Amino acid sequence: MATKKEIKKKVRASSTRTHNRRKTPWYSRAPRWVLVLGTVIALALLGTGGAVSYAKYKLDSLVPRLPIIGTIVYTAPTANEQAIDLPTSVTDLVTQAADASSGFRLVRVDGDGTISSKVVDATPKLPDGEVAKVEARKRDATNALLDNLKGDLNGAVATVSGESLLGGLQRLTNLDTTKPVILIGSLLDTTSPFDFRSLGFDTNVPELADKLKQADELPKLDGADIRIVVRGTAGDQPQLRTVQNDYRQAAWSTVLKASGASSVSFSYPDGSTPTATVPAPVVPIPPPPSTPVVPESTPTGTICTLLGGTYFQPDKPVLLDRVATLKAIEKCVAAMPPGAKVTVTGYTAGADPKNSFALTLSQQRADVVRDLLVALGIAKGDITTFGKGNSNDRPYPKAPDDPRNRCVVITADTGTK
Repeated sequence: MATKKEIKKKVRASSTRTHNRRKTPWYSRAPRWVLVLGTVIALALLGTGGAVSYAKYKLDSLVPRLPIIGTIVYTAPTANEQAIDLPTSVTDLVTQAADASSGFRLVRVDGDGTISSKVVDATPKLPDGEVAKVEARKRDATNALLDNLKGDLNGAVATVSGESLLGGLQRLTNLDTTKPVILIGSLLDTTSPFDFRSLGFDTNVPELADKLKQADELPKLDGADIRIVVRGTAGDQPQLRTVQNDYRQAAWSTVLKASGASSVSFSYPDGSTPTATVPAPVVPIPPPPSTPVVPESTPTGTICTLLGGTYFQPDKPVLLDRVATLKAIEKCVAAMPPGAKVTVTGYTAGADPKNSFALTLSQQRADVVRDLLVALGIAKGDITTFGKGNSNDRPYPKAPDDPRNRCVVITADTGTK
């Protein structure tokens, strides 16, 4: 039996252990598995920002199991394009994603073609993160998501001046082309190889698409259903007339189908004053065919230049408006000195001087202008025509792709000063 002295000693020891345990933090006494689990949960909460909202934007890698029903690719807006309301193609896709408790991919393309991508979880949820079950709450959540998306499309402005939708598509190596792909932008790219300032609304786009395909520089769009939403122009960017709008649409259709797209459609929603203030390079719009051709005097005669984008249908030897063009060159004919030898020479813009299409087109356009001169009273036998294509004696030989090289030059030369 323990003595009283031994009992008191054990009581003091027990009391000391209890006191020390109370002074020790709980996490020092907890089992290791509890600490590990707590750490994982804390990190998970930090990863979501500690809060849940109607529209949860996450990096692609964070939601690999979320079903994705489509992709929206938009160019970061500039001051040269209008803000837009969400078109039907976008609202339908978002609503479909919400109804299916799935998501969609949102890709922003900056002015130099660099991209940033995120996955949007469209599942309708309450502010506390619970899935909405009442229809009215579901609609509220979806409408909030649509408002957020509209803010992105109009407010996530370019940090690099310009537009490069094709450049962005070239960088999208993991695009799911089995689902709809919506493209949003002005479609007036200002970066190579689809710079509309160089295309001049008169370049042979099928030939360009073939070159890009051979160089493996086209986007990977095999079987994609492409739905394009075109922003209206604003700011310093002039409005496109019908012929330029048709060219732009045909050019994008050609390149996207050459990239493997199974279908390409266009919509033109109403726009409003741009929210972006970032300036962008202006894509020149050719003047209308009624623009007078101004004669330039030379020591031995007169030179007149008809720009292809102004007077001809894109990439064709067909005048946009024959009557207007006849009137436009009247001053040129009136300025020709008596007895002058008249030469009409067609040129194109490109690097290959042996390009057969360019040689043929330039000759055909020269013949069309010759016929105009005949209609204005110059004898056909007094006119010589040439088609020189991408020849080095064109107006801007050091800038082969300059759209001003796509022209027909009329020279009236007496041979004497």
